Amino acid sequence: MLGSVDSCVLFGLDARPVHVEADIGRGSAGTFSLVGLATTTVKEARERVRSAIRNSGLEFPQTRLTVNLAPAEMRKEGTGLDLPMAVAIALARAGKPTPPRSAFLGELALDGSVRHVDGVLVAASSLCRLGYERVFVPAPDAAEAALVDGLEVIPCASLSAVVNHLLGVEPITPAVSSAGPTAAVTEVEHDLVEVHGQEEAKRALEVAAAGGHHLLMSGPPGAGKTMLARSLPGILPSLEVGEALEVAQVRSLLGELPRDGPLDWTRPFRAPHHGVSMAGLIGGGSGLALPGEISRAHHGVLFLDEMAEFQTPVLQALRQPLEAGRVTITRSGGSVTYPSRFTLVAATNPCPCGWSGDGVRTCRSRSPFGAWSSSAFPHSRRARARPRCASGWSRRGAASSIVRAASTPSSGLGGCASSRALRPRLAARSSAGAASEASPREAFTAPGESPARRPTSTGRRTSTSTTSSKLWASACKMSPPELRTRGRWPPPEGPRVAIVGSRRPSPYGEAVAEQLGLELARAGVIVVSGLALGIDAAAHRGALNAGGVTVAVMGTGIDVIYPAAHGVLAEAILQAGGALVSQFPDGTAPRRHNFPARNYTMAALSDVVVVVEAAEGSGALITAEAALDLHKEVMAVPGSVFSPLSVGTHQLLRDGAGLVQNARDVLAALSPGGEVLDDPLATPKHLGFRLPAERDGILSHLSDVLALNAAEIARKLQLPIAEVLGRLTALELSGAVRRHGGGYVKALRRGKDRA
Repeated sequence: MLGSVDSCVLFGLDARPVHVEADIGRGSAGTFSLVGLATTTVKEARERVRSAIRNSGLEFPQTRLTVNLAPAEMRKEGTGLDLPMAVAIALARAGKPTPPRSAFLGELALDGSVRHVDGVLVAASSLCRLGYERVFVPAPDAAEAALVDGLEVIPCASLSAVVNHLLGVEPITPAVSSAGPTAAVTEVEHDLVEVHGQEEAKRALEVAAAGGHHLLMSGPPGAGKTMLARSLPGILPSLEVGEALEVAQVRSLLGELPRDGPLDWTRPFRAPHHGVSMAGLIGGGSGLALPGEISRAHHGVLFLDEMAEFQTPVLQALRQPLEAGRVTITRSGGSVTYPSRFTLVAATNPCPCGWSGDGVRTCRSRSPFGAWSSSAFPHSRRARARPRCASGWSRRGAASSIVRAASTPSSGLGGCASSRALRPRLAARSSAGAASEASPREAFTAPGESPARRPTSTGRRTSTSTTSSKLWASACKMSPPELRTRGRWPPPEGPRVAIVGSRRPSPYGEAVAEQLGLELARAGVIVVSGLALGIDAAAHRGALNAGGVTVAVMGTGIDVIYPAAHGVLAEAILQAGGALVSQFPDGTAPRRHNFPARNYTMAALSDVVVVVEAAEGSGALITAEAALDLHKEVMAVPGSVFSPLSVGTHQLLRDGAGLVQNARDVLAALSPGGEVLDDPLATPKHLGFRLPAERDGILSHLSDVLALNAAEIARKLQLPIAEVLGRLTALELSGAVRRHGGGYVKALRRGKDRA
């Protein structure tokens, strides 16, 4: 007599079908043979099955019994094959046929009851994809199996109940999924409203939640780094149905899925100890590897506290999962792939003793931490946690529910960590969606001026030298002044770019500044600078040579030209339709402390700040930090590695500033606004090339060297991905672009057609 049923064994987040056959034949009485490459846990099932059948009131065969697990070459592991073996034996004994398109899964107790097994959700999902219509699972696991659409789930309380159901004596009612169609709002354990102070760190946390950016927080003990990190899940949007099912599958495989509510809408938060091994963080184990902390944090947050204490190989192992959003682990039992798309939040002390920058205790360390961070994690941005708040501090921020509502895609901040690929060059500081903050440019608008539409910038976070920071701190204490102007004010509508740098530039820097001013002015951009010697004067001259408009922001009274040698340049600016702007009373002489405040005004009047040659401690770095605090874009021109004038610009580039190789890089950083970028697909009127309208919007965002994929181009142009792919195909066929490194670059041409 022969009976057979179907089952499966888990293989990572997949399941492989197993056909269980039971043959009752003649031979030695009581012989129970199990074949089919079964492991020890499966072989032990013989005694469990024998006792369960007898204690369920069924008759166990007294002759030779052989159970085969096919395919024979595949290794069978786990206790989920107990129920299929017992059912196959019962069907063989009763002479009943195999149920069509049905599978069985469960562990048997000696009294015949069916016990829980891990990975029921994974098994049910895989069986459904394989075409099965019905699955018999332990009653405690029926809720998670019922999450799979299109699959009838039969809850099995005992072996006798299953046999009676198959024989038609007492049918079992199928389980019904209790999960709702939409995500439910759950209470958060750590609310952002409990964090007092740390406005800059909270702002970085909000932008990280809105854009899916990684975050590195540095500050002394007690600054609130851990509390801020634990508040991040509360401001992230709830999981969508598909995301919740992916998270539930990982938990089901590990046996961590709750029985009462298998589908959880809150995003995971994992905070492993710094002594965690590579197998614990990435995943591992003997045989087939199990998911690690990065897979447990899928669609959620992975928090690495005391990051400097983690082993370097463990941190380096995070590189590939961060890039790909999944990790493949190979062990003796085979290779398995687990999802690992998470938001990485790390916290570290600024130095080995932890008290660098603290206002209460003195730092005793000789060297700070930080050299490892940029090399191990080039895709993370850094937020500086301020020192501990005073005991009398009473200011509280918004609640997590309010911040979460403002950080969802519908609010204009973009996607969350799960709905957007992690982009390495984006920082955890942005002006997008900052509806509650007053625009610094509006604060410096003259009476009667309607504020021009401001481009949205990525706002890369950078750091400046200690000297610049001290000067900038004094300038920040000033309230927005009332501007005094000469010439045309307000200037024409359009984007404004500030070009700043050293007063004693090299010939290279001066030539770059003049060329940038010329090309930007030709493109309709208003060039803003400080009328100082060096880079400022070169930028003004370039804009004037192009017949454009330029604005000079002065550190003196409006009637005092400094330096005096620039009187002719100031008159040329006025005659070309530009303006001289000052925040100081008439007659104010040039003083050292005026210029940091002047730099703040220059940053506030601009949409993008470009730094061309800045030595360590240069005033141009004050302008860069002011732009960042005003959520403006900061870009820098690289220089010679042997020149001290390149120290400041290279530091900005290391900290995430945009790279400027030509004016087109600056134009690409400007969002739609003004004449230049009214329509992303329109041909610019003032650039030195002419291309068909259907081409130029894409080509203007492509580089000759750095490849961009279609998704990045679609995001920049705000176009459907299908349309971008179609245009790229047409450009590739015409020879205007070519594929390179998984993306697209411009195909250089000779003569007038070179784009």
